[in-house]
Amino acid sequence: TTETQPCLHYELIEASIFSDAGDVAAENSGGTVKVFSETYPDGKICSKWSARICPNGRYLLDGKETDFYESGAKQHEVIYKNGRKTGEENFWAADGKKLWSWSHDLKSHRSVWTKFWPNGARQFQSTWNTQPEARDLKRSFFGLVADGPAYECEKDGSLARRPRDRKSC
Repeated sequence: TTETQPCLHYELIEASIFSDAGDVAAENSGGTVKVFSETYPDGKICSKWSARICPNGRYLLDGKETDFYESGAKQHEVIYKNGRKTGEENFWAADGKKLWSWSHDLKSHRSVWTKFWPNGARQFQSTWNTQPEARDLKRSFFGLVADGPAYECEKDGSLARRPRDRKSC
């Protein structure tokens, strides 16, 4: 895809797309949840997360994942449920300022992404469908497709570009 930087190449088996078997069934129970961590060379925590090892060996992130800068400051935090992001996801600069956030709603299959100015005001905000339907098949998939209004705001929080259906950031 040329929509990403750097460009990415995807490989898949076409037969699985057109198969009547459908997607791999989500595993919502069973297995064992284990806690993992990674450290920097000096022993300070770099990342900690949990994952469920399913009965068939499938590895699904499940629970909170937190990443840290070498200074110990929090860098990124997200919660997974059965391999899918849910709730709030945040990313901070090394100085503690929030750079961006996601709000993931598994029930409505919607996510909202917000990028912040250094002063904490919203800079951009967009809405995403996390279970869109394929264009050429009657089949939905997990992913992110921009779907809804997008806003651009000035450093003071006022709208720089106004969508037709919204009056403020």
